[in-house]
Parts: sequence; C-alpha cells; structure tokens
Amino acid sequence: EIVSDWLVNVQGDLPFIKSETISRAVRPLSRDRSIPMGTVCSPIYDEKEWRNPNIVKVIKDADSFAIYFSRAPIPYPRNADARASARAGNDKVWGLRHLGLYVYRRDFLLKFARLRPTVLEQTESLEQLRALHYGYRIFVADVDDSSVEVDTLADLNRAQGYLKALKGSHGRGKN
Repeated sequence: EIVSDWLVNVQGDLPFIKSETISRAVRPLSRDRSIPMGTVCSPIYDEKEWRNPNIVKVIKDADSFAIYFSRAPIPYPRNADARASARAGNDKVWGLRHLGLYVYRRDFLLKFARLRPTVLEQTESLEQLRALHYGYRIFVADVDDSSVEVDTLADLNRAQGYLKALKGSHGRGKN
C-alpha cells in the first residue's frame, strides 16, 4: 500500500541524476495540490540530440504544463524562416529534452494505473501521453541537468567515461 501523498519515479536509465533535479520536479506538486503529475526538462543544444529518437522531447504551454511529448524532433520547423523564428531569443536551443523523472500525486497514480493505454502512448512508447490523452496536466519544470541517459551501448560507453571523470575529479577513485 502507498502511504505517501506523492511518489517520485526516477527511471533506471538516469544513473547520474542530480538531487536538485529531483527537488525541482517535486516542488510544484508540494506547492499546488491541483497538479497531479510533474516531470522535468532541459534545453537541447545539439541538433543531433534533437533528432535522436532515444531522446524524448517535450513541448510546454505558457504555464509550464506539457502539451506533448515525442521521440520525434519537436517543434519541427517547416522551413528556414520557421526555424529562425522558433529559435529567436536563443539560437543555441533546438528544443526541450524530457528527463525520465516523474512525480505523481498518490490519488492520481492509483487512477492512472487503471487507465487504458492509448494509441499515441503505444506509438511513441511514452506512458505520459496516456495522462495527457485523458486530460490530466503534467507540470514540466526547467532544470539545468544534462544527465547521461543510458539507452544504448553508445550511451553506456559515454556513461562509463563520465563515471571515470567523476572519480578523477574527486581524487583517486577505487576501481
């Protein structure tokens, strides 16, 4: 039985997630009881990452609630003018990367678990689309966290390099 008011789910592919990132995801739900679910995003600065289907992208509204999540590069500029317009103000940001961290209000999670999967959820393999489909809002907090996600063999190699660098920056680590 769940005895907490809300629960935090950190996906296993985020072994180096920062504690501040988790705090940023929790904070909105602790302040506003009307928010059923929360998550986080960080800017994508590299076009290759933006186009990578293993990196989930998110679009937010003016109040930082999710409009849509996708493995596709979103927002997708139809032409060069649209790209320039979309990137006005920050020409280095291609989009927003969703990190696999979720905060659920207990009562919502119990309802969510009983909702039938949707076509979009199954198409994208993204369970948060089920919440959006059924009309639930997901708050998306901005974070400055470029945590290494481990979804592929190349990611694993990058994560191992990151871990070695971490050990090196904290003195001699033991192997």
